[in-house]
Amino acid sequence: MKFRLLNADEIEVKVKQVTERGAVALLYKTARTDMALLDETIGAENWQTDYREIKGNMYCGIGIWFDSERGYVWKWNCGTESREDGEGNEKKGEASDAFKRAGTAWGIGRELYTAPFIFLNVETKEKNGKYYLADKFQTFEVSEITYNDNRTIKSVTIVDNHGTVVYGRGSSGKKRVQPAQPEPSAETNTQQPVTPPKTAQNQAKPLPPITGPPVDRRTTVNALRAASKCPSDAIVLFMHNCAVKSYDDLTETQYIDLINMIKSYAKEEG
Repeated sequence: MKFRLLNADEIEVKVKQVTERGAVALLYKTARTDMALLDETIGAENWQTDYREIKGNMYCGIGIWFDSERGYVWKWNCGTESREDGEGNEKKGEASDAFKRAGTAWGIGRELYTAPFIFLNVETKEKNGKYYLADKFQTFEVSEITYNDNRTIKSVTIVDNHGTVVYGRGSSGKKRVQPAQPEPSAETNTQQPVTPPKTAQNQAKPLPPITGPPVDRRTTVNALRAASKCPSDAIVLFMHNCAVKSYDDLTETQYIDLINMIKSYAKEEG
């Protein structure tokens, strides 16, 4: 049983932490997405759910009908309570979370676990020692996502509710605008596009090389950070989310994500 990979409009973006220079975000799916993919892949009549409370924890099982010999095959997982909202929806949130986790056990949205460290290029403000989004009504969505052949995330682009690219391709904190196309004419049809010369204003700030012996990872990161003005708290937060203490403990993909994040600050300064 294999479920297709999630499309961009089936993935939600949640802000996990706000810092001085931006915000850390996570990708997730909703229970409605699991329901839709179950209906789409095997048919609404060929799956069912069951809930059980074990030692105070809510478990959900998703049973999928295979054939008359095997009947329903079940996969279970446990959920966690939602934050108190004053309306008693904590258990409802726990049941929904258990259902989504059971869906992941079947493979629905499992690729989200391969998402890179996501640091949104957004404006923030400080109040009483804590940082918040400058625009409290700002929301985010995945506008584009690509996958590798092994069903892992290759790239992802995130925009806010104003169409501004805040992570991924074209991330600059500015709204992506399509350049105006000149009207075709006898004069312009035969002309080749002209590339503007590089100037001190639009030329990228030079940075030290990313890799290459005998420079180790720590030396490379420190050199890049000094050249790009990347704040140390962004690097600390990145390492915390990767659950590692040393740059050498990062996977190759995580290390490349760290380097790209540091370099993004150089683009902002340039």
